[in-house]
Amino acid sequence: MKTQLWLFVLTGSLCLIALPCSAHNLKVFASATGLDITGYVYFTDGTSVPNIPVSVQVADQVVAELNSDQQGEFHYYAEATADHLISVNAGEGHLAHYTVKAAELSGATVTPTPETTKPSTITTSPAVCDNTVEQNLHILQTQISSLQQQIAAYEAKIRWHDVLGGLGYIIGLAGFWVGWQRHRTQTTKGH
Repeated sequence: MKTQLWLFVLTGSLCLIALPCSAHNLKVFASATGLDITGYVYFTDGTSVPNIPVSVQVADQVVAELNSDQQGEFHYYAEATADHLISVNAGEGHLAHYTVKAAELSGATVTPTPETTKPSTITTSPAVCDNTVEQNLHILQTQISSLQQQIAAYEAKIRWHDVLGGLGYIIGLAGFWVGWQRHRTQTTKGH
């Protein structure tokens, strides 16, 4: 009985120690529309992190030091088409990084290929085509950014199957330990 009480207290203590760690996992998300990089800083429980320093790096050099606003959001206008590393340090080991790839910035150059330089058989006004393409590109970028945000939020959530799996693991270890203790007790009584 004393052993089972000790095991229960140990298991409960380990569960309580682990809870604050996952509740304060810091995340940062960013996306680009044109050369404008926007993002936000949040904890995995969905709480935004206001007024926190945000560092922007290009090629291992800090190009900007920003602060998130009251909603945890930040904005930066990229001056170069390169990978931008967004870093946030909330102290006490709470670090988060996100890389906005150069290809996500609209200033990326596209090398023409024979397929892209073929003459078009449809004749329209270039101004109309450019305007329509820009509108469609903006709509597409908005939709992609929304999907990226949803994926980041989904990855950050602790799911019930994760919790149940962890509890099953703990119960399994406790059962193994109790069985081993019984086996040890029975072998010492038998000798």
